[in-house]
Amino acid sequence: MLRKGPEQVPDSWLVFLFALIMMQFASFVAATLINLGEDYSHLLTLITNVLGLGIYAAILFVSGFIRRFVPIVSAILACGSILTLLFVAAYVLSESIPWRQHSGHRCHAHYYLVGTR
Repeated sequence: MLRKGPEQVPDSWLVFLFALIMMQFASFVAATLINLGEDYSHLLTLITNVLGLGIYAAILFVSGFIRRFVPIVSAILACGSILTLLFVAAYVLSESIPWRQHSGHRCHAHYYLVGTR
């Protein structure tokens, strides 16, 4: 069941667009909830993600697989987004453990999700 080849990944621009939106959402959530500081720019995240797409495209072009750009990058972005959201969830949950609260530092996620200080 899980042993599928790369030809099984859908070559769909809709899936690619969904993966891009999911990546931006995951990046925004991670940057916002983990509190990267007031001077943090979400535009920097967008630029970094676009540069990453460019690097993926360059690697696929050099290796001769540019025609597989949409399915390959869709899979990479979707998996990376899911992992990012899981890491954010783990960070939020670890901030609510009592032994971690003695330092006085708590992330914005705890305020947003739990509502206590």
